[in-house]
Amino acid sequence: MSAQSCLADDAAGASRGPEGPARVVTSTGRAVELHLRDPGGVVRADGSVVAFARMEFALLRVLVERRRAAADPDHAFVPWHEIASTLSFRSVSVDSENVRELVRRVRRKLAVAGLEELIESRQGIGYRLGGAPA
Repeated sequence: MSAQSCLADDAAGASRGPEGPARVVTSTGRAVELHLRDPGGVVRADGSVVAFARMEFALLRVLVERRRAAADPDHAFVPWHEIASTLSFRSVSVDSENVRELVRRVRRKLAVAGLEELIESRQGIGYRLGGAPA
């Protein structure tokens, strides 16, 4: 399921049914919740709440969905071109720099809550969720 369809499902109503928010346990053992809200979303961890714009939160959803679908964490990396084609960038010509800047913005916001490890990157491969869906 693509991040756009997940976001559309979430936007259709206030709740996502019995599963509620996406839950993630980081590599350091911290429990994190991702909550969709219009127009973006929030991440909650240990009492911290970080708000994200629509595109920023959509990136997190792409990474969560890929991590859920991959049995092996090494197969959970999402290449920049797949992120670019999944998300709706406003640029006429989207390239790796657009995706890199989006990841930088999200990482800066995650750092406020001490969640720098939530997005991992591997040069030449892509980005992945730095934890496991709970």
